[in-house]
Amino acid sequence: MLCSLIDSFTATPAALLGAYPSLPLLGGVRQALLASLAAAVKQWDLLLLLNLLSSNQSFRHSGDAMTPVCLPRFNPAANLHAYIHYSDAATQTATVLLCGGMPDPAALAAAQQRMQQQLEAIAGGGRFGATPLLHFVYKLSARQQYVMAPFSPPLLAGGLQQAITVAYSQMRAAMFDGSAGSGGPLQRLRFEARPRFTLLGAVTGETELYLALDPLADKAEAAGVAGRLGMWLFARHDQLFSL
Repeated sequence: MLCSLIDSFTATPAALLGAYPSLPLLGGVRQALLASLAAAVKQWDLLLLLNLLSSNQSFRHSGDAMTPVCLPRFNPAANLHAYIHYSDAATQTATVLLCGGMPDPAALAAAQQRMQQQLEAIAGGGRFGATPLLHFVYKLSARQQYVMAPFSPPLLAGGLQQAITVAYSQMRAAMFDGSAGSGGPLQRLRFEARPRFTLLGAVTGETELYLALDPLADKAEAAGVAGRLGMWLFARHDQLFSL
């Protein structure tokens, strides 16, 4: 573990900057998630936790793990335990819960499951930490209502919000162009790769879903995100729309 910590000094800029890697979420969501954590745990303690994860391969394949930890900046005399759950070993995405005193594995497992469900909902129903989704708009055609993700940083910079909004309009026009007399769209599924993002539109008899994704996302990845997000939204119609 000590060798791994030493190696990290040259493998990543974390120690140089005194900072930890940012979570792969949009800015507003990420800020809300980390607000309480940052108030209690300093960046150097977080770097120690990250080193603990990266230097112990067994954690990634053991399902749930419990280990004592020392966070000297938080409290060098504290009796702390870390509950570690890898939701995706391939992308090294893990949840770490800290507790004092005698840990209750069952309670920690339940808390981790609730947290992961909330994070997956934020990520559009996909795996937390692995979604290329930047933004979406979802329309319930029969009710002429729609919901959309809030525009959060980095989408508020460089005119990206406006570019995505215009792109949605252009995609929908292309999918429905000339279809007024046919009662439906010309295309049910459309994918476009643009310089700053990719787009996918999916239209059914009841709904329309338009996604903006990372510019490196390919057609298969975009379709997978759309499928998971569409099912998640469909299951919550009564919460999202005035029916």
